[in-house]
Amino acid sequence: MAALIAAAPVLTITGAHVLAGRERAQADRLETALAPRVARQVASEQARDLLAPLVNSPTLAATLDTLARGLPKDASIVRAERGGDGALRLELRTPDPDALRGALRRVPTLAVLREIGQQRSDAAMIVSYRGQTE
Repeated sequence: MAALIAAAPVLTITGAHVLAGRERAQADRLETALAPRVARQVASEQARDLLAPLVNSPTLAATLDTLARGLPKDASIVRAERGGDGALRLELRTPDPDALRGALRRVPTLAVLREIGQQRSDAAMIVSYRGQTE
């Protein structure tokens, strides 16, 4: 009887090791079987993160409509593009760059644009802007 009482903890520990080994083997099999699904999920999340700036920013047409309403009468759009990172690049022609700057600051969506350069063209200045519109 004493041997049975003494053997109980040993049998319990041995049984626990056997069960733990089976569970580890099952976990390894599941991990191997689910690896392709996990890889697809990770790739999907990375693609979602990459596209988020483009999806969450307004379309170029909506931004151009806002820009057209905010531009001074004598200013015009030379070039507009949205890069892969969602940043907006504009080139605007105006005879008065100071009036253009003031007009853009009054439109909240366009106030975030930063001037990155100026160049003289025929009877006007072409002012370049870059920024993330929301």
